[in-house]
Amino acid sequence: MELLSVKSSSYFDKHGLKWKGNDLYKILPVRAAVDTFHRRQLRQLELDAERGRVLRRQAEYDRCHPRSDPHAPTLAWETSDPSQQCDPLCAR
Repeated sequence: MELLSVKSSSYFDKHGLKWKGNDLYKILPVRAAVDTFHRRQLRQLELDAERGRVLRRQAEYDRCHPRSDPHAPTLAWETSDPSQQCDPLCAR
């Protein structure tokens, strides 16, 4: 949201020619701009928190389901050793 609104003005002289006038500036309510800024900041904070939760959960899952080759994609159900499966995490 912007704090200023600009409107161009024009006028006609006595010969009927249109001339460009001065720009008219209007100061918009500051509270609306501040509220919009705070809403954006809060939304970004919520997104960052959610991303942190997802990364922590992914790290916990990766800890419970180690891969022999970190670059080879494997599925959790392919692990035959039950001690390497993390049932409470997978049940969520």
